[in-house]
Amino acid sequence: MEAKILTQKDADLLNRKEVVIEINHAGTKTPTKLEVVKKTAELLKTEESLVQFKKINEIFGIGKCKALVHIYKDINDLNRLEKIKKKPKKTAEAPKVAPKK
Repeated sequence: MEAKILTQKDADLLNRKEVVIEINHAGTKTPTKLEVVKKTAELLKTEESLVQFKKINEIFGIGKCKALVHIYKDINDLNRLEKIKKKPKKTAEAPKVAPKK
């Protein structure tokens, strides 16, 4: 899996970089979100925890895709700007059945 940076834009007010990456994955499946985050962190030499995956567009039949990711300057900016999409699961206790008399 090869990757190259197509565009890189600084968003100074949001303390982040908006990066579009082209990934060549000929002969294999479309990369997962985690693989895109790892490859982006490797290319830009940043921590994986500061990379936020946004979307991926597959170019059908060619084996290439474009991914949009945001790279934050620190973890506080990431937590302030990004919403947590998945709520943690609540562990439901089994309903207690009253003993029959």
